[in-house]
Amino acid sequence: CMKRVQTALGTDKLPINILSIAPWVLCGQVIDEYRDGRVFFGGDAAHLNIPTGGFGFNTGMQEVHNLAWKLSYVLRGRAPDSLLDSYHTERREIAVFNVETSRENALRIRETGAALGAEIEDADEIDADTEKGRRQRKKRADAIVDQTTHFMFLGQEIGFGYWDSNIVTSDDSLHYVEEHNVENAIYTYIANAKPGARAPHCWVMDRNEVRLSLLDLYATTGFTLLIHGDVSGWKNTLADVPENIPFKVYTIGNESAKPDLVDIDGVWNKFYGIETAGAVLVRPDGHVAWRATTNAGNHRGITVAAALKKSLSSV
Repeated sequence: CMKRVQTALGTDKLPINILSIAPWVLCGQVIDEYRDGRVFFGGDAAHLNIPTGGFGFNTGMQEVHNLAWKLSYVLRGRAPDSLLDSYHTERREIAVFNVETSRENALRIRETGAALGAEIEDADEIDADTEKGRRQRKKRADAIVDQTTHFMFLGQEIGFGYWDSNIVTSDDSLHYVEEHNVENAIYTYIANAKPGARAPHCWVMDRNEVRLSLLDLYATTGFTLLIHGDVSGWKNTLADVPENIPFKVYTIGNESAKPDLVDIDGVWNKFYGIETAGAVLVRPDGHVAWRATTNAGNHRGITVAAALKKSLSSV
């Protein structure tokens, strides 16, 4: 151990005192069930992530984000206990993906010679200006390029979604990876509001001329319905929304239309896939529950109220 520390530091001149030595094994595991009656598992209690790429903390925070609003709604009598079953169905698959991705990173990084505690093979001339040294450097350089998704992973970080959840109303739209022929889904993220997706950030201005992110809005208003343009076309469909459910309706658009929220950068329609007078329903955890890409008259799916009830039923 002393030799390895000195090798890592590049000197044997520094005074070093080793206090203890303990074994550590790379381990990637996910619990079988996220719920057992009144007990819910999350974070390190639910999964052990290998640190190459990690995502243990990110995954745990996502889990708490998913569970907190559901617990609140059940405890306040706004939703049945069965809603809490969706915590397992929505989150475990994502945890498995994150753990397995970290495992793949751990295997792939060995090709660079940077494997933790391993001897670096075929590197005896890596610093030399020789044919063998150049070959060794190229091998490591190619391996480093292959580490892209180990360190740059926006698609994994915010592109995850609950596409097949039974409390999300699908609109049968393509995932952005398929729609845009994305080569690397871990590396690439394209803002979208496919039901189940994490609703994308947009800058907006409210009626008090306060600049804010839509993400901040979702965190404070319960269920949020954003309507592009005039709300009148949707009024009949809102009549059946349960009165005990925190629910806020905002119109959004350009400044000339005098909406509740001005789309500062003019990107909301594109990011959310909404045409004129379309609408999108966002859950308290910021994930899209339902979307109507066209106006109320042309929308062929279920109503806003029906989608809201589905989001709280887990049946």
